Amino acid sequence: MINSTSSITVFFALAILAGFQIYIAAKNVTTVEIHHKGILQRNPFNKGARKNFESLFGTNKKEWFFPLEQRFHSEEGHLLLEEL
Repeated sequence: MINSTSSITVFFALAILAGFQIYIAAKNVTTVEIHHKGILQRNPFNKGARKNFESLFGTNKKEWFFPLEQRFHSEEGHLLLEEL
């Protein structure tokens, strides 16, 4: 009984965390910005949920869950997008 209760508790905690992370990715903000500025302030970088996810994860939806190819490389301490 204790194992099932703790499993349910952990499941709901992770579901809330995952939901929050998906929400802030869709709004194109960071956790710090939400706590510092508040959720209700208008974000000029918000391009809509679909464009925000594509700018974060890429346009190929198959690679969203299994990113196998590295598209960034470091040059003199800066990350650069490789030409595809």
